[in-house]
Amino acid sequence: NVQTIVKAYLNFLLNDLGYAGFRYDMVKGYDGKFTGIYNNAAKPTYSVGEYWDGNANTVKNWMNKTKVGNSIMSGAFDFTFRYSCRDAANGQNWSKLANGGINTDDAYKRYAVTFVENHDVEYRSESEPQDPIKRDTVAVNAFMLAMPGTPCVFLKHWQDCKNDIKNMILLRNLVGISNTSSWTKKSSNNNIYVVETTGDNGKLLAAVGKIANKYTQAGYALAAEGHHWRYFLLKSMETVWPSLPSGIYYDEPEVELRAVSTASDARIVYTLDGSEPTASSAQVADGGKVKIPAGNVTLKTGLL
Repeated sequence: NVQTIVKAYLNFLLNDLGYAGFRYDMVKGYDGKFTGIYNNAAKPTYSVGEYWDGNANTVKNWMNKTKVGNSIMSGAFDFTFRYSCRDAANGQNWSKLANGGINTDDAYKRYAVTFVENHDVEYRSESEPQDPIKRDTVAVNAFMLAMPGTPCVFLKHWQDCKNDIKNMILLRNLVGISNTSSWTKKSSNNNIYVVETTGDNGKLLAAVGKIANKYTQAGYALAAEGHHWRYFLLKSMETVWPSLPSGIYYDEPEVELRAVSTASDARIVYTLDGSEPTASSAQVADGGKVKIPAGNVTLKTGLL
């Protein structure tokens, strides 16, 4: 009877209220087979279980218990990945990122929901310090958004660092990184961790750590950067990338435009009225800045 009622409730959430999927809380508290039963009946687009455990094998065992037939029926929050990020940032030892998580296991990375912080570990108060990321919050978000798995950005990070994180998401999407993308560690030591991830449309090179802002790599062009992180695109992608994403801004900000091109003398042409730029449009060199005037402005760029 309980199962019948739960199935009806899940159907109501999906088909009457328009939910896409479910987050199952504290799934350590009951057998994983029940999550399998409910998802097999409801067929949500998305499902994640909160199995709070830093041991990747324990979390994978829970996912296997959700199987119906031979199919895993729910993903899980990647606590192993989260602890790797916490240790790297808080201890300023970026080689700790090599500890990875479920998202670095080819057999399970499609089920890994990566995150670096949530309501259960964030700093709340002096009496409830919990277990937060104490520094380099944006850098560990940059690492997460460059890696396979399904990334889950903490709302407070989004609110505090929206421009940086939105740019990371847009670059992840441009390259076509997904929860099954392949990746390669390029460098790892106390001061820096560098990963190259292959998406459907190209490659993203991400450097994070104390010396990340000095890192360069042949064949790649700098697309975006911030405190202790850098994102690079293959020069063969032939595009322009702005330092600011679309949004609402005040005080007429300046946007730095970066040329991603195999041509060392490539220049950037742009318009501010939404029209297509041409060879006779206003120009800036790679790394040039354009002031965005007040009003409803559409910046469009092209490579020359």
